Amino acid sequence: MAYALITGASSGLGVEFAHLFAADKHPLILLSSPRSRQALEKIAQTIREQYHVEVQTLSIDLAELNAAEHVYNTVKEQGWVVDYLVNNAG
Repeated sequence: MAYALITGASSGLGVEFAHLFAADKHPLILLSSPRSRQALEKIAQTIREQYHVEVQTLSIDLAELNAAEHVYNTVKEQGWVVDYLVNNAG
């Protein structure tokens, strides 16, 4: 299953990108900072209910040292295949 990974997915354009990919039936990996975890989980649940797609969430502060490596390792360990990256964090 090929995922769309969207950073900055807890607000603004990130949410809009998530809805667009979900409407096209792409499973999602939504990423936001830990301080936005609650909002991210609410968005993920809304998308699951509205579009009936798989949604994974990660709460990682991309400003932290080795954050990108942590995302990569998590995706790899879970066996998720990412075909689309929306690098919207920011």
